[in-house]
Amino acid sequence: LELEWVHGYAGLRNTANNLECLADGTAVYYTAGVGVVYDVAAHAQRFFVGHDDDVTCLAVSHDGTMLATGCQNGAAVLWDFDTRGVVKVLQDTDTAEPPSSVVAIGWSLNGRRVVTAEEKGRIRLWNVESGACIYTTVLESIALTVQISPCDPNVILACPNAGVPILIDVATGEMRSITGSHTAEAPAASTTARKRCSRRREGASECSSSYSLYHGCCFWGRA
Repeated sequence: LELEWVHGYAGLRNTANNLECLADGTAVYYTAGVGVVYDVAAHAQRFFVGHDDDVTCLAVSHDGTMLATGCQNGAAVLWDFDTRGVVKVLQDTDTAEPPSSVVAIGWSLNGRRVVTAEEKGRIRLWNVESGACIYTTVLESIALTVQISPCDPNVILACPNAGVPILIDVATGEMRSITGSHTAEAPAASTTARKRCSRRREGASECSSSYSLYHGCCFWGRA
């Protein structure tokens, strides 16, 4: 059997980074255990298959040559974007902890490092070439966004679902909360789904609803 078309999109209740729009107009997303590249102009799909579990997040490298997908079994799979072949599987098999779903993933500017955030609050920084985990820490809350600073690959930005954004210096282990950030409030008790944008500022926004909180931010460069 050959896969011809994938219907559906895992975005209804998914707060992870699940969609990338590329410069050539194609869209990269996933559903179940398949990564999809959709060429809008040609109305054609290409696929990243071979995951051992459902895909839970994705990120395209800054140069557009690699795709990283996080999986429910705790693995991060690195793909060659052109050949759609697996380059590396990042997973810590030495720990006694049970696997935890990867909920967010990001690349360094030079493509040599990948950062992952897991459902149980663990943050990991990976060396792409060796596949080794070079830093790990555990936050008090799940981080729905993680990024590596484009200016310093030793600095990670993590956005916990309950709390304020945190800058993590991998070299020193120092964690610094971003001052002036809005502290997440408890979800409203009402059963009515109502979303609001609670606060906006340069480079960051935060939205909440009566069902859950979505907390995200990013590195913002100035010319």
